[in-house]
Amino acid sequence: MNRFGRPQTWSRAALAEQGRRSIESGLEFIESAVSPQGVWQSHYFPVAEPHEHTQEENPFVGALGVMRLGALKNPLVRAILVRTRRFIMDRMEFPGVWRYWPHLPVDMDTSAMCALAASAHPWMLGGQNERLLLLNQDQQGRFLTWIQNNRGESKKDVDAVVNANVIAYLGDIPGTKRAQQWLLWLVREGREKEALHYYWETLDLYAAMAQVRSLHGSAFGASPDFLVSRIQACRRNDGSYGDLLRTALALLSLYSLRALPSRQNLAKSVQNLLDAQREDGGWSACPLSSGPLWPEDREFMFVSRAYEAACCVSLLGILFS
Repeated sequence: MNRFGRPQTWSRAALAEQGRRSIESGLEFIESAVSPQGVWQSHYFPVAEPHEHTQEENPFVGALGVMRLGALKNPLVRAILVRTRRFIMDRMEFPGVWRYWPHLPVDMDTSAMCALAASAHPWMLGGQNERLLLLNQDQQGRFLTWIQNNRGESKKDVDAVVNANVIAYLGDIPGTKRAQQWLLWLVREGREKEALHYYWETLDLYAAMAQVRSLHGSAFGASPDFLVSRIQACRRNDGSYGDLLRTALALLSLYSLRALPSRQNLAKSVQNLLDAQREDGGWSACPLSSGPLWPEDREFMFVSRAYEAACCVSLLGILFS
């Protein structure tokens, strides 16, 4: 039995009905997890002490949520996006950049995703922030994580997902070509893991690259087959692609690449997500990102049930709305 009191079933009609009810419940959860000021609920905790959660406030998670929910046509979603964007804009610094926490340097990941999610602003219309991001590359053309970092090792602080997110904002332009080539090389050589520090799974990189393709169809070459095959290889026998967040991201990515699995396999994966929805309308927390700053070993895990719910609801909205 699932949380709606229905037996598991592969009936299209029953699955669609369950999906629509799940969307409604999920949106109510997101509404409760986004403050009136537009802050998306998120936490971090030491990897060695998973029960010691500390609530935190940042514009980055909200920007991720906006990118996932933006396509849904729903009054509740519109209200959430309005106040989220207001918070994001309140945290912007000249000339259109952001930092994850006030005491940290400005970073490329937060700046790129917030710029994608934000409303138009005169600072960004002139392209000054884009020029600043394009200057923050190493000799190989890879984007560095921190823009204002005086640490000597900052020139080595390069994360693959961060690079994909920056390309998502800047686009398929000459200034991002070498970073694109580096990401392609990582994937084709199977060396993704060694280029991840602030993220956890290779699927995080595939999803970020799929987002680039959905925004800029010419990025990474003519065919997305290399990404499709990597994502498909992450699928497990139970229909999941890892944890709940990665399952939602995998299916969202395959949808954007026009490569959804067969109806039976898709139903199995979606049923996993539906059955995992909790009574409050959200899903259990999965690793989103990690810290502290490179090159220190990962000590902290960052999670956001609000963002995870946004990914699940976005997928269900695509399939059942």
